[in-house]
Amino acid sequence: MIMNTMKKYNSKLLSITGLALAGILFAASPVQADCDKFPTVPWWGNLDHERVASFVSRKHDGDWNPYIEKWSKQVDKLKGVHKRESSVFVRYKGKKVKIAGDALKNYIKLVEKRVTVVKCLAQIANYANFATAAGKKKKNKTK
Repeated sequence: MIMNTMKKYNSKLLSITGLALAGILFAASPVQADCDKFPTVPWWGNLDHERVASFVSRKHDGDWNPYIEKWSKQVDKLKGVHKRESSVFVRYKGKKVKIAGDALKNYIKLVEKRVTVVKCLAQIANYANFATAAGKKKKNKTK
């Protein structure tokens, strides 16, 4: 009887420890190893992995697709503007800043890099989603 109790206790302790360790490893992995840093763009502010993941969690319920689509569309729009030899304006410190020519070409590369980093973070998040990996379906929200 005492052995059975000890086995159950050890099994539960091992399970809890394993889950905690998995959580710690997931929290650290996207930032420290697997994905590049976001490029530095003054009007993006202090953009980092944690902030973007938190935003996606809060605004999109953890679904990375809308965020990826938004920034992918930005790339397409910027390329169109550049092809027409036009310009875009962004707000920075309360003022409009015009971006055109080579500066626009460079900005497109920075936005493309942002999309690449976001896709990397999304891939890691999808691997860490054990419920989805186990085949459980997400419940649809009712509005």
